[in-house]
Amino acid sequence: MTKYVVISIVFLVLILIDACSPTSFPSYYPSNLLSPYPSIYIETPSSIIVPTPSSGTGVITGHIVNTTSSGSLVGLTLYLANLLPLTPGPEYLITVNLEHSPKAVVHADGRFIFSDVVPGRYALVLWLPHDSRLIMAPNNPEFTLIVTAIAGEVTDLGTLKISSLH
Repeated sequence: MTKYVVISIVFLVLILIDACSPTSFPSYYPSNLLSPYPSIYIETPSSIIVPTPSSGTGVITGHIVNTTSSGSLVGLTLYLANLLPLTPGPEYLITVNLEHSPKAVVHADGRFIFSDVVPGRYALVLWLPHDSRLIMAPNNPEFTLIVTAIAGEVTDLGTLKISSLH
């Protein structure tokens, strides 16, 4: 198996383990998150303000679009997943904790903002109840997009494209 397939399988197993653990959220849509259903209020583009990062944390922002007509991204949740290095080698395990990993909601115009992010390297994950997706690098879709949060700085990822929700 290729490195990407192995990492993907491990990632999905970790998501399933986290979903079944007693400390996980009791449902797919916790009450403290915006609902992914378009009929629920989602901030309009004019109300989205990129916060100024503190000296100890960073801000990550960007724009995500679905290049097919198979569904809207509005209201869906993005997570910054931790990278756990595997020894020996450059590979890593990608983990998401639904309670503690930094999260952002996709707004009506496709913008997202992670604020107060601890400096470090992360993978960007689009979380769906039935299928979480790693966001792939725009310049090389065979590799996971690695995002770096820098203390005191705003990192703009630009426009990220995904090809399908299904």
